[in-house]
Amino acid sequence: MRLGRTPRLALGLVLLGGIATLLVVAGCENGGAPVVSGKPYITSVSFPSEVVADRQPSPGTIGFSDPDGDVALVEFRCRGVSTGSFDPGVAGQASGSIGFTYWASSSGYYTVEITLRDVVGNSSMPRSFSYTAMPPPPIRMTAGALCSEFEENEVAGDLKYKGKLIAVAGYVESIDSSFGISVVLVDAPGDWSGVRCYFPESEAPNVANLRKGGYVTIVGECTGMLVSNVGLDHCRLE
Repeated sequence: MRLGRTPRLALGLVLLGGIATLLVVAGCENGGAPVVSGKPYITSVSFPSEVVADRQPSPGTIGFSDPDGDVALVEFRCRGVSTGSFDPGVAGQASGSIGFTYWASSSGYYTVEITLRDVVGNSSMPRSFSYTAMPPPPIRMTAGALCSEFEENEVAGDLKYKGKLIAVAGYVESIDSSFGISVVLVDAPGDWSGVRCYFPESEAPNVANLRKGGYVTIVGECTGMLVSNVGLDHCRLE
């Protein structure tokens, strides 16, 4: 996750795996308790309810009021652990908004707690927002295109694709269970190199319906070069 004042700064921080969901609407907490003089107060927090994990940071906004105009720090906590802080740069403002950006590093559902502090250490009541980080969509390419990139430069192929979810389209060259259930996809029947896709046992009924020469799309996690084939693991038929 990265935080910062929008648009002038964006400070980085990691939020326990992170992703973010929506928000808090403007209003008082604790049944409309009045704002305590001298203490900052969070009036609202907004953030998308869904973001895509491992993509660009998503923007959020914190609405605030502070009679002394001396808010100096925005703090974030997730699951009881501090995950970062930054100076919002709003000295002298009795009310307004603070921008931040948030990066979701992995999929899941998360709740993040925000607290404001002023220059003498007074803190606001915490407010929280929640979000769901969705898995990124798979990279789509043909079996031949994926193999070509690894054959040209295996190191570059690993950096670009290893660990990523890929949807590979191609002709079924072979189906076997010698070392687990696997299917090799190629660009054209008879090609010597292809993408070997390994399936969990739960996918056996679906793989059993495949036929050599059929054209299919298989989604899996790229594991890099395996002798003459590029490997995909944890596969499923699309």
